[in-house]
Amino acid sequence: MERGESLIVTPGAVLGLFFMQRYRFLTITQFAAVTGLSYKHTADLLRGFESRGHIGYFGHVRIPGHGKTPKAYYIKRKGWELLRRTGDIPEELIGSFIEAHREETWSPQMYHRLRLLDLLIALEVQVRGRPQLNLVKTFLEYRRVKRQGRIARETTDFVAAEEIPENKIIPDGAFILENIETGRRGLYFIEMDMATERIVTQISHDRRMTLRFKFEQYDKYLRSAASQRRMRSMANFATFFFF
Repeated sequence: MERGESLIVTPGAVLGLFFMQRYRFLTITQFAAVTGLSYKHTADLLRGFESRGHIGYFGHVRIPGHGKTPKAYYIKRKGWELLRRTGDIPEELIGSFIEAHREETWSPQMYHRLRLLDLLIALEVQVRGRPQLNLVKTFLEYRRVKRQGRIARETTDFVAAEEIPENKIIPDGAFILENIETGRRGLYFIEMDMATERIVTQISHDRRMTLRFKFEQYDKYLRSAASQRRMRSMANFATFFFF
């Protein structure tokens, strides 16, 4: 789709823009996975959207010893307005426009975030093919929300009623999955292992730096009536799940 060509917005393109709005950014491969389009067609489609100012991108930089990073495309206001005008996705699902945070440089955190998106997009595609299931809500640690006048990570919670750093837990991701036929819901937590976190450490006396501390926090979270009451407003679950 060159700049001079007419813009034809297909259902696949609308679906891809919706998921770009939902997850803040997508690579070419992730956009293709969501829409079912070929990699080449997806790359052409995204270049067309980018040339018209509907989307932008960051990344695509060369890192010594690692090659070139992928492009991560994010939706601009013009693309969000196009998404609202086309297709039949309810506005409450699209949500308000949120300017994606563009990384000035490609940080190691981006690899972690893209792997999280790989997992969640695979989940979205699999659930779409199972009419008895509904993906109620997804949560990601890099998204920010306003809580009690403060900006916090979307997945931040506490293992006890007192909201102090020692009680804080920040899963990498989470989602609520519902079985429509039975009406039951489950809350699933995601921890993405990139082989960069220490199981234990002798570097510092701060145990919060270790995987062991994080799993101990999860154990407290499972036993915490306060945290379960907080989450039951979104999911009437009987059990937590981890993977």
